[in-house]
Amino acid sequence: MARLRSRVHYLRMRLDGFGWALSGCLLMSFGCAHRSQSDLISDTGPEISVRRMRVAQHGIPPGPTFWNSVSELDVAAARAQASTMSERFFTDALSSLVEGNVVGAEVLFHSLLADPDPLVRGRARIGLTVSLNAQGKWQDLAALPPEIDVGGDTVGDMVDRAAVDSWAGVLRDVPPVIIEAPVVPDVLPVIRSSVGTPIIKVFINGHERYFWVDTGATMSLLASDVAAECGVVPLTKDTLAIAAAQGRIDARPAIASVVRIGKITVKNLPVALLDPSALRLAKRLAYGRLVTVKLDGVIGSDVLRRLSVVLDMGAGTMSLARPATHAPRRRSLIWIGFPVVRLLTRDGKPVLFGLDTGADSTIVTDAWMDRTPDPGLSPAKGRIDALGATHASDLPVLRNVTVGDGEYVLRLRNVPIVQERRQTFVALDGVLGSDVLAHATLRMDITNGMFSIRAPGTGPLPNDTAFVKVAK
Repeated sequence: MARLRSRVHYLRMRLDGFGWALSGCLLMSFGCAHRSQSDLISDTGPEISVRRMRVAQHGIPPGPTFWNSVSELDVAAARAQASTMSERFFTDALSSLVEGNVVGAEVLFHSLLADPDPLVRGRARIGLTVSLNAQGKWQDLAALPPEIDVGGDTVGDMVDRAAVDSWAGVLRDVPPVIIEAPVVPDVLPVIRSSVGTPIIKVFINGHERYFWVDTGATMSLLASDVAAECGVVPLTKDTLAIAAAQGRIDARPAIASVVRIGKITVKNLPVALLDPSALRLAKRLAYGRLVTVKLDGVIGSDVLRRLSVVLDMGAGTMSLARPATHAPRRRSLIWIGFPVVRLLTRDGKPVLFGLDTGADSTIVTDAWMDRTPDPGLSPAKGRIDALGATHASDLPVLRNVTVGDGEYVLRLRNVPIVQERRQTFVALDGVLGSDVLAHATLRMDITNGMFSIRAPGTGPLPNDTAFVKVAK
């Protein structure tokens, strides 16, 4: 089918007029950016159910080129297709990143920054930025050269790097983030907002507030009025910005000295301060009525990726714990500047989905359409809203989508289709939004690369080591 022109939308921090923050690959994203509606179905978005269904991965041919295999995080295929020493080194770096070895990935990506191949050095810059940010190495990020000549490469628009110097330059001298978490899971109450995203109680410097839980937000966010009340002061008078669908939103960096979530304590947490009006979302209900939701702030993946998380909206709980010290045999949840999940289709094809609990609708991309012959389009038309404004309308809608972790599957009906938009050098087949949380329990442990889908209302899963069973 023809390439679809409407795009799923991730908000990205940028310096005024100079480019994407953190090399344009590591998106300082505000994940609660899109919601879907359909002219012929309920405003609640896709219909979703979860059921037990074991699916084994089937062998599929590798991508047609080395870089296709890289975009699918198919390390084995990329290694077989690498035709130069530079591509072999890049494959080793990618393998380290996929396996969670960000220190090793940093060393290998750094060695490729001056490579004569513009494709290699451009993507190596992206991988290096991801690796450094995962370690909180702001000084090293600030020291990176501002430009990488990618020689007209098609990912050049994602490597719009000047803003990395601005954010990293401000944060380079802040003390490291410290997270204190119990080994035994701490079970907290969680509520579902009117637009579907999970909300938890958070204490900012001792002040009680309610934050969204947003795995799609690279950095935690705080409304400026809440920051003033909680004693969180901007680090600089300079104004950075978040690029949103309707334009740029001013943002300023700050440090929250102590953030407490149940028994979890986070110290020295970098946050982005936004005007309160920028953290108001409007959800369109039946008959065109709007409901405005104000956010005190957002707990992003900068915190969540350092914890083991079980979200069970059916039981009304979220479980947080220190990640286990033993790694699984295979990893299904991969940190590429944002969380990416390896899932399986109903017939065993591996696919890559972003994980964004701040987005209230699950979507698929046209990359999914390329993998699924005759997918079955619905006569309905969908729409994606961003911060209360219509971002894309008249989107095609897929009748049925089935994805799972090898043990359980999600069955979704009436899923909007958007044009694939690459985040870093990864091609996503879709994005799991917070609407999934109303129908399934999700376990996420980015440190150990673990992800699982289970039936709702089962509570914490302390002994459940299930994860997607896919070949390396």
